[in-house]
Amino acid sequence: MVDPWLTNDPLWPLAERSPDKLKEIDVVIITHAHFDHAAGVDEIARHNKKVVFIAQFEYALSLPRRGITNVIPTAFGATVDFQGIKFSLIPASHTNSEMSPGTSPTLPTRKGIVSFLNSFPSRVPPGTW
Repeated sequence: MVDPWLTNDPLWPLAERSPDKLKEIDVVIITHAHFDHAAGVDEIARHNKKVVFIAQFEYALSLPRRGITNVIPTAFGATVDFQGIKFSLIPASHTNSEMSPGTSPTLPTRKGIVSFLNSFPSRVPPGTW
């Protein structure tokens, strides 16, 4: 799963947020910490103790403080190989500040997005930010 905006997302089907569905997730890629990309992290972790979170370094370091333990931090120039799928952080013009609606940023700004590299290169399109 990429950017799990589950909490307060008006378009996410409720049936896809059931605990049984969340237990099916193997890996969650968090491109950056904005609430509309990462608001479902706690919900997924609560229902799925085996899921692995791959996230930008500073945000990844904040997850264990919230009780989320299966975390792989990544940064520019690094590639994470998870079950044969490679994930790399590539430059993109977007901030990474962790924000909740109505609050100020709590982490440093960083530009980046996760790229998926397997047999064919691809990336999260800019329109999904």
